[in-house]
Amino acid sequence: MSSDLYLISEIDVIYEQDVLRNQGSIKPWLDYANFKRQHGSLLEQAFVLERACTTLPRSYKLWKMYLELRTHHLRNKNAARFQSEYKKVNALFERALVLLNKMPRIWEMYLAFLCQQPLVTTTRRTFDRALRALPITQHNRIWAMYRPFANSASGETAIKIWRRYMQIHPEHVE
Repeated sequence: MSSDLYLISEIDVIYEQDVLRNQGSIKPWLDYANFKRQHGSLLEQAFVLERACTTLPRSYKLWKMYLELRTHHLRNKNAARFQSEYKKVNALFERALVLLNKMPRIWEMYLAFLCQQPLVTTTRRTFDRALRALPITQHNRIWAMYRPFANSASGETAIKIWRRYMQIHPEHVE
């Protein structure tokens, strides 16, 4: 972190002081992140949001903003060619889910991001983790993504997924 201090400019001092004054509050971090969104580089935006999520790790708003920034940056980039960047964002999702594993939107974002990558086993296991972590009332949101994934995965993976789905929803058997 100390090596990244060059990312803080004179203009940022007002925001830095506000963050220090209100350490447990999300508002100064949101103001700072929004300022950087308008006037900062991608690196500066990530720097602020990384610090914000480290300081307030239970903040859904900050994590969602950070994850959207990072996934948007990789949109339309080849997952095999930019594998190291994709791995970093996957690790970021895993960090977010440590404390926000009951938030279906974070799971949906992560699963959509994983579906863009050639990681069938990891993606299937993450779908299964989401189903275990979320209450049954939220499962329809996960299954809405899991079923198309099963079709695209095909083979033994698809059979396992569809078998599980039919156990839970026997009314959908033809």
